[in-house]
Amino acid sequence: MTVICRTLPFPRGSVMSDGIGTPADGDFAHLTGRLFAVPDELHKGGEDVILRCVQNDSGSALTLERKCVSFSTGGVTEFGSKIDGVAGTGGEVCKPMDDYYRGRRTSCPANDLMYVVDEGRVDIMTTADCTLEVGFVPIQMIGFGTIDQAIDKDVVIGTAMEAAADTDVTTAVCVFVDVGLKQIGTSV
Repeated sequence: MTVICRTLPFPRGSVMSDGIGTPADGDFAHLTGRLFAVPDELHKGGEDVILRCVQNDSGSALTLERKCVSFSTGGVTEFGSKIDGVAGTGGEVCKPMDDYYRGRRTSCPANDLMYVVDEGRVDIMTTADCTLEVGFVPIQMIGFGTIDQAIDKDVVIGTAMEAAADTDVTTAVCVFVDVGLKQIGTSV
């Protein structure tokens, strides 16, 4: 059974190093991969958002934006707890960065800890020329951390709560992120 904590190790909208210096690789390993429930203050859905604490394992600062990040595959203990950076290939198993960073912080230093949304509502950018013309359809990460409507056998990260405002340019769409890391047709 997964334990979901209610007390964040560092404030939402910040990173672990705020006020304490930059962590080294492996520092705070007891926090990475852990789940935390917080009230959804941005989307007014009345539900909690489940955040996953992850370490930026990309080797450089990561721009915090409304995009998806992919998990490190360097070892069993890294998947779900360390991220490689913005997801670059369509169909990757990924999670979106917490949109609470918007307007609060612009980057996460290398090896620092940050939050991704493991379950709940979050705004994610669509790809230009997306096919997301209706809401309440499964979505997947397409490339460069952006999303579009899912097609069979692609990794689904959640359900679009609305249609894209403009399908010709990148635009933010509210998505309900599915719990866990899974593909279409698999059970949770």
